[in-house]
Amino acid sequence: MSFEGTSVLVRLVVRRDRVRLPVWLLGIGVFVFVSARSVVGLYPTPESRVLAAAMRRDNRAVLAMSGPSVALDTLGGLTVFEVGAFGFAVVALMNVLLVARHTRGEEERGTTDLVRSLAVAPWSPFAAVLLVAGAADAVLGALVVVACTAAGLPVTGSIAYGAALAAVGLCFAGITLVIAQLTTHARAVSGGGAAAIAVAFVLRAVGDVGGGPWSWCSPIGWGQAVRPFGAERWWVLALLVGSATACAATAGAIATRRDVGAGLFTARRGPAHASRALPHTPALALRLLRGALIGWAAGLFLAGLVYGAVAQDIDAYIESTPAIADFLGPGADLVEVYFGTVLLWLSLVGSAFAVQAVLRLRTEETAGHTEAVLATAVSRRRYAAGTLAVALGGSALLTVLAGAGTGLAASLTSDRPWAVVDLGLAALVDVPGVWVLAGVAMLVVGVAPRAAVGAWAAMVAALVIGLFAEVLDLPQPVRDLSPFEHLARAPAEHVTARPILVVLGVAAALLVAGVEGYARRDIG
Repeated sequence: MSFEGTSVLVRLVVRRDRVRLPVWLLGIGVFVFVSARSVVGLYPTPESRVLAAAMRRDNRAVLAMSGPSVALDTLGGLTVFEVGAFGFAVVALMNVLLVARHTRGEEERGTTDLVRSLAVAPWSPFAAVLLVAGAADAVLGALVVVACTAAGLPVTGSIAYGAALAAVGLCFAGITLVIAQLTTHARAVSGGGAAAIAVAFVLRAVGDVGGGPWSWCSPIGWGQAVRPFGAERWWVLALLVGSATACAATAGAIATRRDVGAGLFTARRGPAHASRALPHTPALALRLLRGALIGWAAGLFLAGLVYGAVAQDIDAYIESTPAIADFLGPGADLVEVYFGTVLLWLSLVGSAFAVQAVLRLRTEETAGHTEAVLATAVSRRRYAAGTLAVALGGSALLTVLAGAGTGLAASLTSDRPWAVVDLGLAALVDVPGVWVLAGVAMLVVGVAPRAAVGAWAAMVAALVIGLFAEVLDLPQPVRDLSPFEHLARAPAEHVTARPILVVLGVAAALLVAGVEGYARRDIG
C-alpha cells in the first residue's frame, strides 16, 4: 500500500480551507467557553447546582433535547448538558462538509483526474483528507480543553470532553468517506452525511429517553457515553476511533476498485424524453432538489414525532420541581413553552434546506450548467425565481411538516386531540424567519458569490441565538440580529400580524436585492 504524494495533498487541502476551518474551530471553541462561563455564573453554589440537576434529571423531554443526565450536580456536567447533543452534531457537520468537499466534490469538478495523473498513489487523496480532518478534530479538542479549563472546570473532565468531541468528528469523517464512494454527486454526499447526523441524533434521543440500547447505535451516543466530568469511560474513545479507521479502510478499498468519477451505485438512466414541465425553471429546480427535499421532510417529521411523544412529561416536570412553575408565573403553560422551543429548533434546522436550495444557484454556476440554461430564452431573473420558488415553498412545507409531526405524536400520547392542527399552524409563524435566511443566501449569491459560507454563518448564528441566548446571556442587540427573535414563540405566545409582516418585508427586500445582483453580475 503506497501513500506517495499524501503530504503534498495535505498542504493543498489545508491551503484551500485556510479560512473556513479556522472559522469552524474558533467558533466552536468560543461557544464552549462562553457556555462554560455562563454555567459557572448561573450556578455558583452547590445548592443551585443540586436544584438545576433536579430540574433536568430523568425528564424525558429534557433528555431528548440535550442528552443523558451525567454529573449534573457539577459545573462540568451542567456545561456538557447545556451544550448537549447539539455540540456533537455541529462538530460532525464540520467533518461531513470537509470530507464531502475534498473527495466527491473534487471528483465532480474534475480536479481528481488532474491529481491522479501525477505521481500520486490511489490511497493518497483519502489519506490526505482524513489526516486533515483528524488534525482539525485534534485542534478542536485542544481548544475545548483550553476553553473549559479557562472557565474553571476540572482538567480531567475537560480532556475527556475535548477528546469525545474530536472522536465523534473523526468518526463522521470516516462515515462520509464511505458515503462518498456510493454516489456520483457531491450534494448527495453532503446530504447523506447530514442524514447520518440526523439519524444518529434521533437514535441518541430515543435511547436516552427510553433507557434502551439505541444510544449505542449512534456515534453521538458514543460521544456522550464517554461521560465527561462524571465517571469517565475512556474506552469508548477507542470505539469511535476504531469505527473511523474501519470506515476509512472500507472507503479506500472501494475507491481503488472503481473508476474516478463513478460511484459504487451506478446512476440509473433517465427517460429518453423530458416531461413537458421540466423546461420551466421551477420544475427544473424541483428536479434538482427533490432528493434533498424528501430527505429533509422525512428527517424533520421523524424528529417532530420524537419530541412530541415526550411532551406529556412536562406536566410531571412541573409537579416534581415547583420552582419552575413559580419562575414562569401564574397561568404559564410549560407544555406550550416546550412546544414553542421545539418548533423553533425544528424550523432553524429546516432552514438549512432553504439555504442549501438557494446556494444551488452558485453550485450550478461553478459547474458550468447555468450558462447552458441562460443560452436559451430564459432570463437570469426567471432562472433565479424558479430556484427561489422551490426554496421558499419547500422550506415552508418542511416547517409545517415538522409541526404536524410534533402535534401528531402529542395527540396520540396526551389529551390534546387537535395538537396536529394547532402545532402545524403554529409552525407557520416561523416561516418568515426561515425566508429571511433564504434571502441572506440569495444576497450572497447575487452580490458576493465567493462568500457562500456567509449564508451558512447566518443560519448558525440564528441557531445559536435561538437556542442558547439565555445560557450565553447574550445582550439584546445581538439577539435582535436573528429574525426569529421578532416572531412570537407560538403556541406559548400570542401571535400578532405586525412582526410577521415586518419580517416578511425584510425577507422580500433581501430576495429582491439578491436577484437584482444576480441579474447584473458576471456569471462564472
